[in-house]
Amino acid sequence: MIIYPNYAAPDDVSFMLLVFGEILLPPLAGWIATGLLLGDPCRELLLVTPRPIWRIVVERLIMLMLVVTVSWGALLFVMWQLVNYTLVIPPTQLFWGGQVSVLIFISIGLWSALRFRNVVGGSIIVAALWATGLIFRQSLLVHPIGHLIHPFLTFQAHESPLWLMNCIMLCLIALVFIFLAVRLTFHEECWLPFESNEEIV
Repeated sequence: MIIYPNYAAPDDVSFMLLVFGEILLPPLAGWIATGLLLGDPCRELLLVTPRPIWRIVVERLIMLMLVVTVSWGALLFVMWQLVNYTLVIPPTQLFWGGQVSVLIFISIGLWSALRFRNVVGGSIIVAALWATGLIFRQSLLVHPIGHLIHPFLTFQAHESPLWLMNCIMLCLIALVFIFLAVRLTFHEECWLPFESNEEIV
């Protein structure tokens, strides 16, 4: 509220919610997703359990999405009440715009970390995607295809007629990355720490 002193104004609240839900929260969730498997200090124990690794990764991914969804939805609901149920952007659009951005960052963060077998590598990819979406935000909106793949379309152009198509397209892309990430976990011996992996070889 110090940054936005006029918190009762719908314009200020909508902007604040967009910044948090679509600009700040997605990369944070993406960075967390990079460590869902590789960041586990007990990864060796997971490999000897009867539960397959891919199932553990999917369950952790679902839990992460649930935590983000509940926290984002609760904040949106509280702020919506503070402005007497009046927001410049509909709350449903704010909610789903943020959720879709979170989903695409989580999926890419998880896949890139598993693909490079490195949390730092996955974090760099997430940061690069975040920076690209912000730095080239105006350039992406010049062409219609940019409206379909822009990760921050609600923040940049929430009145775009392609907003719904953008959400659908990003969800499909996210599902592809999640599928690819799950496939990478099928060879469980690859996810042993390097020392243990060398002993097996």
